[in-house]
Amino acid sequence: LDEADFCRPDPLRGVAGPLSKFFDTRAYSASFPSVPASAASAYIAILAMVGDSNEPKKEMNRPLGDNIVTQAIYSLEMMRVKSQSETPSEENGNWDGEPKEWAEEDSLAQKVSRISQVGPFAAFKQWVADSIAGDYDVEKVTARVDDTIAGSPVVMFSFTTCPFCLKAKDLFANELGIKAENIMIVECDEDPEGNAIRAVLGKKTGRTSMPSVWI
Repeated sequence: LDEADFCRPDPLRGVAGPLSKFFDTRAYSASFPSVPASAASAYIAILAMVGDSNEPKKEMNRPLGDNIVTQAIYSLEMMRVKSQSETPSEENGNWDGEPKEWAEEDSLAQKVSRISQVGPFAAFKQWVADSIAGDYDVEKVTARVDDTIAGSPVVMFSFTTCPFCLKAKDLFANELGIKAENIMIVECDEDPEGNAIRAVLGKKTGRTSMPSVWI
C-alpha cells in the first residue's frame, strides 16, 4: 500500500458480512490501484470471515490487523526461544532453556542486553511486550503486580527458560541464603497473565527483560 491508500475511505468497511461476497475484486482494485488483485481477494475473504464491523465482537476485541501482528510476534518469539534452547542433559542439569552462557558477565548477550535497555531499543521492546500482552485489564494487572511486590520481602518475576533468571535464583538460594518462604517467584511464561505482567513491569521500570527483582 502507498500512503494515499491509507487516506482513502475503504468501500468495504462497514459492509463486511455476507454483502462482501458480492464485491468484485476488480472494483476494489480500481479503488485501490496499488493493491495487487491477490491481496484484494484475500482482504475481501477476511472481511467475510470477520463479519459486519457494526456488530459487537464476541471474541476478538482487538482490530483484526492488530491481532495478526500480535500473533506473528508471539509466534516468532516462541520459535526463537525453542530454536536457541539447550538440549537437557546431565551435564547441564537437565536445563532446557536458552543457553546458560548468555548470563555470564562478559557474554555477547549481556552486552546486547545493556544496549537494548535504553533509547529506541527499549521503546521497541516495550512495544513488543505490549503487542504480545494484547488486551488486558491494566488496573487489575497493575494492582496484582503491586500487591505481589508488597506481599513478600523479595519478589522475582521470571521466565522458566531464561538463563539470567536461573542465575538470579541460584544467587538468592545458594550465595545469599534467602529462605524459600521469603521470596516470591512469579514465572510469567506459566502464568495466564504473564505477558500482561511483563508489559506492566516494563512501564514501571523501563525494562521488559527478565528477571525483574524487587527487594
